[in-house]
Amino acid sequence: RRHTRYWRDWSSDVCSSDLAAQRETATQAPATLGSDGAIELLRLQVPAALRQIWLEAERAIWEPWLLRQPGFQGRELFWDPWQEQGVLLIRWACRQQWHAIPAAEVSRVHQAFQQRARALLRRAGHPVAAEADGTTADCFPLLFSGEAQAERSLTQPG
Repeated sequence: RRHTRYWRDWSSDVCSSDLAAQRETATQAPATLGSDGAIELLRLQVPAALRQIWLEAERAIWEPWLLRQPGFQGRELFWDPWQEQGVLLIRWACRQQWHAIPAAEVSRVHQAFQQRARALLRRAGHPVAAEADGTTADCFPLLFSGEAQAERSLTQPG
């Protein structure tokens, strides 16, 4: 989920007001970032019909794992109904703690997430996609992986 580290054209991104009203948050500590804090930004393909399955698999696998990670400060999940994408903002106290997580560990958790998602898809009667070579495709393919730094927030009074 965090293996690609390059910036893409952000012109296709939607503003947060375009995202679905439902937003889920997992927080370990207050979501204020220090000056060296980082935000992991992920976009996944999440078809409307599979949105609840995605959320359930995220809650069951990624959420408990993230809560155990040093430096994890919180996570917000959004769903973009126009592009049918899940948008994840994962807050880290510092990028060093985030990047210190071994890729093999992330891969192990990703595989557990895929297994859980496939089981939920089958239980709900949805087919599980396969690649041309016969391997099973990711249930919710990663479309973008990037990093952001927090800037000043503006909140409407009231």
